[in-house]
Amino acid sequence: MKNQEIKLFSKKVIVVNLIIFVLASIVLLILKKYSWLIGYILGSVTSYITYFMHVYHAVKFSENSGAKQSVKASMLRTLVSMVSLLIAFFVDFIDIFATFIGLLIIKFSIFIIGFCFKNKKEGMGE
Repeated sequence: MKNQEIKLFSKKVIVVNLIIFVLASIVLLILKKYSWLIGYILGSVTSYITYFMHVYHAVKFSENSGAKQSVKASMLRTLVSMVSLLIAFFVDFIDIFATFIGLLIIKFSIFIIGFCFKNKKEGMGE
C-alpha cells in the first residue's frame, strides 16, 4: 500500500471505530455496567494508541525494509496492550473482559471495512 492508501484506510478505520465505541458506551451506560464501561474505555484507548503506532510505522517504513524496526515496534505495541490488561487485572473497578474487548475493537473495525467497503478493483476476480 502506498502512503495515501494507508492514510485513507486508517481514516475509515477511525470513523467506524468511533461509531462502534460511542454506541457500545451508550449501551453500557444505559445498562449501568460502569466497571465494563471503564474497562471498555481503557481497552479502546489502548487500541487507538497501538493502532496509531502501527499506522505511523507503516507510513514511515513503507518505502524501505525495516525488519529490525518492525520487530521493535511490534514488541512495543504488545507491551502497551499488556500494560493495559495488567491495569485491568489489578484494579478492582475495571473489568478485564471489557478491556480485552476494547483491545479487539480496532481489529473488528478493520474486519468490517475489509468486507463492507471493499474496493471493486481489489476484489477477488472482479
